Amino acid sequence: FFGFGSALGALTVSSRRMPRRYLTTMMAMWGLGSVPLIAVGVTSSFPLMALATFCIGVTDGAGMVIWGTLLQRRVPTEMLGRVSSLDFFVSLAFMPLSSAIVG
Repeated sequence: FFGFGSALGALTVSSRRMPRRYLTTMMAMWGLGSVPLIAVGVTSSFPLMALATFCIGVTDGAGMVIWGTLLQRRVPTEMLGRVSSLDFFVSLAFMPLSSAIVG
């Protein structure tokens, strides 16, 4: 359900104009998208979990499109590969650390 939501969020955001305050919108999407994780953690109802993961996917997909567009627009072309690889590396490098902290 996360994948369906992510595809819907990405397609919706990419088919419209970029929001005027795109950084604020992106952070709000990712922040609000973490709220349904509470439902996943406290319920045993599959339909509720499916709905929650769908909502998480919508906000995640939309935020990723905004982030990718932000990189394309704001980073100089000659630095785009370096910045993108650093972004990806840092995201992957901190996954084990965040898992260790959370448990």
